[in-house]
Amino acid sequence: MYNPFDKNLPIYTFSNRCKEMTDLELGDETTKVFVNPYGDTKELTEEIKAFFGYLKEELIQSDFTKKLYEEVEKARENKEWRREYMAWISELEEAKEEAREEARKETMEAEREETAISMLRDNMPISKIILYSRLPESRILELQQNLTEN
Repeated sequence: MYNPFDKNLPIYTFSNRCKEMTDLELGDETTKVFVNPYGDTKELTEEIKAFFGYLKEELIQSDFTKKLYEEVEKARENKEWRREYMAWISELEEAKEEAREEARKETMEAEREETAISMLRDNMPISKIILYSRLPESRILELQQNLTEN
């Protein structure tokens, strides 16, 4: 855990408000809460301080943190949950890799099109544009059409 905003607050609470009119809210009733157990805790209740102690160092200082510790241990020992979690992480990594690959393809395609457009503007022969851009002739002709229309 770290202090996300470097303001030394133990809790940061945000709601969806208009920047120009702070009394105007979206009305979706969403709230975002960031917990910073390393912030200044002197204004917090003992129960919340105990919870923050658990978050920082797994200190068990109250009935709540004892119960929390026991539930965390159950979750850690649950083989089915761990298997599902690992499968989910694997799927997430696979989806991220697919997204990166798609972005690479889109970038390469855009670069090829830019090459073709530059060559079209320089009145290069279509055969050379195909060779250097590695785009199909049909796409080059589309780009050429777009250039003449604009």
